[in-house]
Amino acid sequence: MNDLKEQAYRHVLWTVGNSHGYEPGGFTRKLLEAWAHADYSNDAKLCAAFPELGEAIATLKYTGPESLVAALKEEA
Repeated sequence: MNDLKEQAYRHVLWTVGNSHGYEPGGFTRKLLEAWAHADYSNDAKLCAAFPELGEAIATLKYTGPESLVAALKEEA
């Protein structure tokens, strides 16, 4: 897992209060807040622009935080 992907996973975990996450900086925090309100079309645009965050958000949405934590532990 590259550093950018790990960072994205940890930022997304932070949004759900998971202890493996850590707080993102201001821009990423605002981006994640906006993403939470995005409709399908805007979600697709955000995924194209920020693929690592998009992957992390989709993983969280469809398989839960445990999958993100497991992926982080595999790479440790």
